[in-house]
Amino acid sequence: MRKIFDCGHKGQGQYCHRCANEQATRANADRQRREVRAATSRVTAIDLSPVAHLNSVSLRATGLLERLAAGEHPLAMKGKILSCTNGKVFSIPVGTEYRLLVESKSLRPLRIVSHQAYNTLANNRPGKPIL
Repeated sequence: MRKIFDCGHKGQGQYCHRCANEQATRANADRQRREVRAATSRVTAIDLSPVAHLNSVSLRATGLLERLAAGEHPLAMKGKILSCTNGKVFSIPVGTEYRLLVESKSLRPLRIVSHQAYNTLANNRPGKPIL
């Protein structure tokens, strides 16, 4: 005999298997998200809090930071020289809406900024400090 569970689903048994599976899937996804954030926070040399809510961007940024740490040049990662800094900063795209700023001499990552903040920085006149 079928019965109606508290969630509104119908079935036989002690509990709603459909809701239990959905809850397990959600818990698994949350656990994976926490693991990714923990891994990125261990690897990164900069604060990734502006992209913490975007897993794919966090992973791309972490990958770019690992490539920088391995010695790869920013220009090989589709980076460009930020002209308003007189060649002192590279800008590497992280997806379509974020940029990773890297110091040109030491190749040290400075920070990750949104595309809107990047446009504001890029429109500064040469000689004006941006960081």
